[in-house]
Amino acid sequence: MPSEILDPVKTWADKAAFDTTAGKLVGMFQKNFAKFEAQVDAEVRAAAPDVKLAAE
Repeated sequence: MPSEILDPVKTWADKAAFDTTAGKLVGMFQKNFAKFEAQVDAEVRAAAPDVKLAAE
C-alpha cells in the first residue's frame, strides 16, 4: 500500500479544500460530543479530534 494513502491530506489535490472539510468534520464531532462530555473522563475528552491544517 502506498504510504501517502495513510496521510489523508496527501490524497487531496486541493489542500485548502481538505482543511475546510477537516475543520467542518471536527466541528460536527465536537458539537455532537458535547452532549456526552459530562459522562466521560478527562482522558476520553483529551482524545477528541483536533484540526491540523495542511498548510502548517
